[in-house]
Amino acid sequence: MKTYEVKMGRGVQRWQSPYDYIVPQPRGRGLCGASCSVEEALDRPIGSPSLEELAKDSRRIAIVVPDVTRGWCRAPEMNAAVRKRLAVNKSAEVTWIVATGQHRAVEERDKELVFGGAMMSGDRWLSHDCEDVVDTGLVTPLGTPVTLDPAFVAADLAVLVGGITFHDMAGFSGGRKMIMPGVSGRLSIVKNHNHCLKDGGLNPATDSGLLEHNPMAQDQRAYADLALRGKKCFVLNTIADSVGEPAAWVAGDIWQAWEAGCQTSRSFASLWIPRRAARAVSSCGGFPLDLDLYQATKALFSPLAALEPGAPIVLVADLEDSLGPGDFEASLRSSLHDASAFMRHMETAFTIPGYIALRTVLEMRGRPAALVTSRENVPFPGQVFRDMQSAERWLQEQSGMNGLSILVPSGNAVHVLAAE
Repeated sequence: MKTYEVKMGRGVQRWQSPYDYIVPQPRGRGLCGASCSVEEALDRPIGSPSLEELAKDSRRIAIVVPDVTRGWCRAPEMNAAVRKRLAVNKSAEVTWIVATGQHRAVEERDKELVFGGAMMSGDRWLSHDCEDVVDTGLVTPLGTPVTLDPAFVAADLAVLVGGITFHDMAGFSGGRKMIMPGVSGRLSIVKNHNHCLKDGGLNPATDSGLLEHNPMAQDQRAYADLALRGKKCFVLNTIADSVGEPAAWVAGDIWQAWEAGCQTSRSFASLWIPRRAARAVSSCGGFPLDLDLYQATKALFSPLAALEPGAPIVLVADLEDSLGPGDFEASLRSSLHDASAFMRHMETAFTIPGYIALRTVLEMRGRPAALVTSRENVPFPGQVFRDMQSAERWLQEQSGMNGLSILVPSGNAVHVLAAE
């Protein structure tokens, strides 16, 4: 018997197993134009003048930062570096906008995690409210109206701080996602994300690592271009490694810098195993990545392409905060009760939490699944356990002893692939 452990919430889960779990590994760690530090990235922006140069004649500056669910990217370090360089302009109005999209607002207890000590005297901050937006009158080629936070609209320089990982709908996070959905109106977000449904089911083009033919990603690009009309824009993004830790940085033009970061992310976070696995244990990577089930589903989805048909999977997520935002819990319960009926409902009343709930149920069809959590009474398309040792016994009952076993320590940030 061997002892294994993964993070869950603010602690760890340890268990013993007869399986020889392997951790999927990247094939290479090429930087692909990214930098090894925040300061280096800011010193050599990609496709853009320096941040200091852009700031010099700006009157209103909006610094758009991730919310509490994106704590992995350690935004406070980037925030401090950005604010220091913006200080070349002493007269500009600086507003920090937390890009919550449809997530909950930042609370007082979250401020240190979100901002650190980056704010200077005279700065103001706000959490984006997707119900309080300005309709610009602009519409993307795919029909999404451009509706934006008033403080973002008022700015003549937008600085987008965030992180790049694989994203299970938009291909990759970071870059333009700080605008859509980050500071956009609810109806615009819904219209953009509705591209995840097609022909009465899930759209296979909206998945991890897919950009070129991904209608959600294409629409976000067009949306960001319209949102930035008449503005200067500068991005600073970190790129997660294979365990979800910041490992490289890109800065500069919203497209050139972000695309370089996506290539780096492919290099860092495409994890490989020699052949399809017979079973998997996937952790989100602990707090704050497993605050709710809505976010934790990323770790549930990320290994699926590398599993044998019908292979069981265990998700480890503490769910300290809640099950998820908005209608996620109600949608999950509805999907568990009648997924086909809920799919029909989504065709006319799409919500992002509803989509994630529906996908959670549909992806687990024909596949035994289990959740390890300290939260009670969690609806889930499978078994729910309080500890990993119990889930381990369940895994053995479901899959026997043959075949490859994989352990994904930080499933929120990666894409697991099988070589064969």
